[in-house]
Amino acid sequence: MTVEKRNPSFSTVLRWTDKQCRAYLERARWPDGPICPRCETSNPYRITRKTRTKNKVASLYKCRKCRRQFSVTVGTIFEGSKIPLSKWFAAIYPMCTFKRGVSAQQVHIQSRVTYKSAWFMCQRIREAAGEVID
Repeated sequence: MTVEKRNPSFSTVLRWTDKQCRAYLERARWPDGPICPRCETSNPYRITRKTRTKNKVASLYKCRKCRRQFSVTVGTIFEGSKIPLSKWFAAIYPMCTFKRGVSAQQVHIQSRVTYKSAWFMCQRIREAAGEVID
């Protein structure tokens, strides 16, 4: 599983699996290793779900201090979304790089999600981009 370390091209991002997207997100969010979003302590341990039907995320972290489970998506725009990370990444890239932005209709067609999901994704991405700009 190879993932480019810096500035991957759009065609590369479109070919990524959810595991590759999660690995890229972990490196970008936690360059020095995972940190608990609740108590902000480092050095959690990795746990693996034994059942595949409970949740799509098979691997999580558990904090040694507060004993809470978390993943890399906690506290991000991806939290609580059932849309795969690969589709999120396919929507984020053009929205952030194209000069005029991208409409929800374009995201709907390109990412192969429903229009309602595309609109939801665009709203969250724009909100997050607004927080960065402000």
